[in-house]
Parts: sequence; C-alpha cells; structure tokens
Amino acid sequence: MRILHVVRGLEPELGGPPRFVVALTSALKLLGVDSTIYGTDSETGTGSAIAAPDAEVRLFKRGRLSRYWPGHSPDMRRELGRTVRQFDVVHIHELWHYPNHVAAGAARRNDVPYLISPLGTFAPTALSQGRLKKRIYSALVDRNLSTRAASYHVMTDQEAEDTAANTSNIQIDIVPIGIDPHEFASLPDPGEFERLYPEVRGKRVVLFLGRMNKIKGLDILIKGFGRAARGRDDLHLVIAGPEGGYEHTAREIVRDESLERKVSFTGPIYGETKLAALSRADVFALTSYGEGFSVALLEALAASLPVIISKECHFPEIAQAGAGLEINLVPQEFAMALTQIVGNSSLLAHMRDNARAMATGPYSWGSVGVAFEEVYERISES
Repeated sequence: MRILHVVRGLEPELGGPPRFVVALTSALKLLGVDSTIYGTDSETGTGSAIAAPDAEVRLFKRGRLSRYWPGHSPDMRRELGRTVRQFDVVHIHELWHYPNHVAAGAARRNDVPYLISPLGTFAPTALSQGRLKKRIYSALVDRNLSTRAASYHVMTDQEAEDTAANTSNIQIDIVPIGIDPHEFASLPDPGEFERLYPEVRGKRVVLFLGRMNKIKGLDILIKGFGRAARGRDDLHLVIAGPEGGYEHTAREIVRDESLERKVSFTGPIYGETKLAALSRADVFALTSYGEGFSVALLEALAASLPVIISKECHFPEIAQAGAGLEINLVPQEFAMALTQIVGNSSLLAHMRDNARAMATGPYSWGSVGVAFEEVYERISES
C-alpha cells in the first residue's frame, strides 16, 4: 500500500503537524506501508526541516502567493496532477492551506480516495479566528472538496463532535496521535538544562512547551503560576517555544505580575535541549483555550511528567489515569493544582509512573500505526 501525505511543510516551527506526519510514516514503515510526503520549503527562511527517514520527501518551491495563501506552490500542483494516481490513499493534514486544497482537487479528479486530518481546525476557538475569511474560503475556494473526503480523521471524542457539526454524512475515524516512548526512555541529565538556564537550579520547574499563541492560554498559566509562587521562592516557570503572536503580551503579564525573576522565556528548543527541559521539569502545563490533540502533552507523558491541563485540551484520560490534573480556565484553579502536586512528593511520584504508563500503552506509535493501516485499507477498498 502506498500513502501520499500532504502537509504545509516540515519545518519544526510549524509545531505538531509535521512531527505527527513524520512519526506516522515511521510507524507505517514497520507495518510495510510505504509513504511519500509532499510539502513546501521553509516559510521561515531557516531552511530547516524535520528529518523523515522512513518516507520519500518532496519539498516544493513556494509560489508568489505563499505570503497570503500558506504553502502556495504551483510546482506542487503540477506534480500532484502527474503522480497522484500512483497512490492508494491521499492523507491530507490540516485545512485552509494551499497544499490541502490542491491535493484534494487532484485526488478527486483522479478518483483517488482521500482522508483529511483537520488537527483541531474545527474546534470553535480555531474557527473563531478569521471566521469571515474561512467562510469565504469554503464558498469560493474549497468548493466542497473537503466535504467529499472518504473520511475525516480526528483525535478525540470532542474533535469528532466538532467535525460532525461542520461536515455532513462523512465517515469519522477516531485515532489518537502516537508517541515513541523509547525516545524518552533515557533523558539527558537534568543538569544539562540547568547549565543553559542556571536560574532553575534548586527550583520546582513548571514547563510550557509550544507555540506562544493566544489560544494556548498563557495568560491563565502565568497568572495562576503567580498566585502559586507568592510567598515562596522554590517555583520557576519555563516558557519554551516559537513566537506565535503572543510573546509580547505574555512578557507584559509577567511584568504586571512581578514575576521577572521566576519566569524564563527560552524561545524555540529542539532535540537534546528539549529533552533536557523535559528531564529537568517537575510539572508540565498546558492551559489552552482549545486544543485538538497536543503532541507536546504526549511527550510530557512519555518523559514521566505530571501534567496540569485545561478541560479545553479534551484529554480527560490524563486525570482518569492519575497522570495529572484537569482544571477550568481559572488562574486560581491552576495555582491550587500546582500547589497540590509539588507539595506532595508521593502524589508527584505516583503521577510520574501513571504518565509513563499512558505513553507506553494505547498512545504508543505501535498501536496507532495499526489503527491507521486499518483506516487506509478500508478507504482504499471502498
């Protein structure tokens, strides 16, 4: 079986989607499923791309309109028209971008079934951003291509509800994103992160790892952390990730809360530095206003980190498994949850064990790869 994966790009600055695609192709390779990835070259000018050792990768030159229509590439459009018939299924990752549109069109014209992973783009918070533009896009550009997919892949029950509310009569398959627990089995010494950021030495470290975007709820996180840190000097918050339009506001909140000495902004971190941050952290936090399914959360679980998440992360299994706490989007609730975890060493140790157990079970790529293979086979035979 041959699968064509279409994604906006593979640069790490694009967050979860490219990492998801690369990891999925590796899991599929172990099952004998061949994958090809089509994307566009770097939009950030860095020229960097996540390595995809188990897939053939084609990154096409961006076109003149890429500034306005992300991933615009006439070269990709032409190649899709020439090659799409070589594949059994086209797997489209995300919506609203040029590669997704031309891939669906090419697949439709050539009678190749296609699967769409919206990756959280149907969440109410995501749809509310640029709502008018998205309505115009759906009417004038998409022209029902997204509604003619053979299936939508979603990651949670909540995402299934959001997707069903915005589509009609389309198969919906729920398959979570996976994680490779072996990648996090032997983490760097915590001192490696302390060497880079000496301000965390001797502190209980709370880690946020992700794009600094308004939707990530950094206002709730910083204010909640500030309440927990009042009157004590053993807590430190690390905010790690690329700028997504919210860094200036986040830094202003830190200043307003008088937390300059207790909060570090690292910028984007990858590779060994990211692993060192996970090794040094005591708690992972994601107080998002809306989340499809967070790769960063899975990485934290694989690194045996207790997590504090908002209910809008749609991952109640974490609290049910005793791997962390789920809160409403209220700073005081975050403060109470953080105080509860760091103030109870036996609870923290118990949560660490439960977090690792989740990552090595149903959320491992071994289990997820099999589920995707079954979806592809059903679609290709229908």
